[in-house]
Amino acid sequence: MIIVEDDLGGPEIAALLQERVHGMADTSPPDSIHTLSIDELRSPTITMWSAWAGSKLLGCCALKELASDSGEIKSMRTAGAHLGRGVATAVLKTIVGQETNWRKAKENIMTTRMEHANLHVRHFDDAVRFLQTAFPEFRVRSESVRDGLRWMHIGTDDTYIALNEASQKSADTRLPYDGQPGFNHLGYEVDDVDALQLRLAAAGFRDSTYPNKHAHRKRVYFNDADGNDWEFVQYFSDKPEERNDYDLPDEA
Repeated sequence: MIIVEDDLGGPEIAALLQERVHGMADTSPPDSIHTLSIDELRSPTITMWSAWAGSKLLGCCALKELASDSGEIKSMRTAGAHLGRGVATAVLKTIVGQETNWRKAKENIMTTRMEHANLHVRHFDDAVRFLQTAFPEFRVRSESVRDGLRWMHIGTDDTYIALNEASQKSADTRLPYDGQPGFNHLGYEVDDVDALQLRLAAAGFRDSTYPNKHAHRKRVYFNDADGNDWEFVQYFSDKPEERNDYDLPDEA
């Protein structure tokens, strides 16, 4: 695999970016699709990289400069025939490793992050189904049976959920947000929150979203089969001060 800066002039990259748009259009209404055109990706503040194996385009990813010391990932896509082969990870490592203009982008992209969460679940297969419905790119990294109980790591090359089959019933009736110690929800940023909401609802999971409306973000919530609550947020701005705004109303 070789990874190079791409001038966006070839038919292969154009086709892959169009495939990304079509994939979003299959599950989202037109006004919920937020993507950059090739002309927009040619902005001086954006650099595109593409990964190749011979003449085959494996994937692509762009980095948009937000400030002199920070950037944001854009238009990441792995060709369907090459999913699960570490293409996205390899491209990201190349971007982070650039020494010119983006030396501090490594600090911005690869700062403290949640690598994984570890959960005990009663409904193991439903937990797997929930995660792969919410995140189609999630794959089973490893699984086994230990002392008669199932165990699995499911996610991407960079982040995952560790699932453990519960060995006993809950000792209490704790619910998210009831004031007792414990986590209330896990939150994930996604590219298309409307499409995710449709997928999870169609799969029969409970939509627990409370009314919220913000100019620069949209959030939805779902319960998994064990009653855990999950938050999914999509941002509509590249500016941190807008994405992280706490002053504008956030209620419908």
